[in-house]
Amino acid sequence: MTNSTPKTYTRSVVILHWLIALLVIAMIPLGKNLAALDPGPDKLMLMRIHASVGIAILIFSLARLYLHFRRPRPAPGAEWATWTRISSTAAHWALMAITLLATISGLGAFTGYGYLQLVQTSQWQPWPDGAAIPPLNVHHFLVTAIIALVILHAAAACYHQFIRKDGLLKRMWFSR
Repeated sequence: MTNSTPKTYTRSVVILHWLIALLVIAMIPLGKNLAALDPGPDKLMLMRIHASVGIAILIFSLARLYLHFRRPRPAPGAEWATWTRISSTAAHWALMAITLLATISGLGAFTGYGYLQLVQTSQWQPWPDGAAIPPLNVHHFLVTAIIALVILHAAAACYHQFIRKDGLLKRMWFSR
């Protein structure tokens, strides 16, 4: 590692990482509750919240991706095995890409299949048949993938923090 390679991520990257993580985790039960509700005022309110948070996740994810290329990043640990470096890189790229695709597919379903009009007019009838909306089906699949990747990501972070005790989490935290 050279002197120009930082040991931690920049504050802006750390803030975006944890903000996106919190919003994505919050969206999981919100989306499940939204899907379980019958059409009505409560479902319409949750739809507004879900769409607003989804747009925020999209904006923050794009900003995070931009900063990924514009800010210096810590190098992988020198002691990491080749498979650890490859799987870490693949998991992080998959998480970023699938999060972006999930927000885009959700936005596509929201704007192109009648949900936006329902929210704008505060009407809940006629509620679109979600099973017949291709972007919504893609969205559901991608959310399942996000859940799996978040669990994998958290498990790997816990492994590094509590089993390997290599201080990996310090790279993505506020303390210097």
